[in-house]
Amino acid sequence: MSLHFTIAIALAAQQQPSFKAPILQPNSTYLGFDSNRLALLNKRLKEQVSKRRTAGTVTLVVRNGNSIHFEANGWSNIANKRAMRRDSKFQVWSMTKPVTAAAVVIAAEEGLLNLDDPIEKYLPSFRTVQVKSSDGTIPLKKKLTIRHLLTHTSGLSSNDPGGISDDEKFKLTLREYASRLGKAPLETQPGSAVAYSGVGFSTAAAIVEMATKVPFEKYVQLRIFDPLGMKDTHFFLPPSDYPRLATAYGQNDEGSLIPFTHDATRKGAHFANGAGGLYSTAEDMMRFILAFTSQTNKKIVSPASIRVMTRLQTGDLPM
Repeated sequence: MSLHFTIAIALAAQQQPSFKAPILQPNSTYLGFDSNRLALLNKRLKEQVSKRRTAGTVTLVVRNGNSIHFEANGWSNIANKRAMRRDSKFQVWSMTKPVTAAAVVIAAEEGLLNLDDPIEKYLPSFRTVQVKSSDGTIPLKKKLTIRHLLTHTSGLSSNDPGGISDDEKFKLTLREYASRLGKAPLETQPGSAVAYSGVGFSTAAAIVEMATKVPFEKYVQLRIFDPLGMKDTHFFLPPSDYPRLATAYGQNDEGSLIPFTHDATRKGAHFANGAGGLYSTAEDMMRFILAFTSQTNKKIVSPASIRVMTRLQTGDLPM
């Protein structure tokens, strides 16, 4: 898990703002917030950096379209003493999944797919998929659907098919990757259990690409990033932005921060991974969040779809 944090908290917005760091006076109130309490937030984050519990942080808090708090602390790269900045870029990993879910819903609103469509309609390899059992495999009791993918109830594993490595995966296109899906048996019957699955969201992204006949990265650019002004969000990081990319760190057994050894820039990658492939900033992720608040005028899906997306979909299944 990365020890960088991009925190975006949105309460409501009337319009899409350009966020700025507010200048708060001690012992004052700003948009309903106590400036002294807000100051504790920054103090706490600086402590986390000084204790080497995290390399750096970017925090952004917005209320009614105004920045309450927008601060960068620590380092985007410790070895190079490169300071974290408010416009530092991050590998946002699984925060890609909400973007993919939005893309699925947009395609559904355009009549290009239905959330209850069976996966095999788009990916023929799923026509013969089985479910693991104590005696080997058994048939599906119900069709595996797009809705199952979005609610982590598909039964798909979180492991890539055939033990494919990230380095190998990034060399594939989304369609090439999708062709390998459905060949391994499911862990559980569709709809019977909640189990986190990155593969499921990669599958959903592939379905969007097939249903829209537009490369997934282009579809989300046209339908989500451009309308919301998310100019710093990409599946493939421009080389000019390499210096802005924050290094991802984990902790070793002694609790020291160590950089991840993966190729963070994914040079030459073709795979627009709908499960965890995005690069973004705190400001851009805030723009995405605000699109789902009740008062913003920047909409990418209808209010009816937002109600569906924010409603419990898994009944009484335990998480």
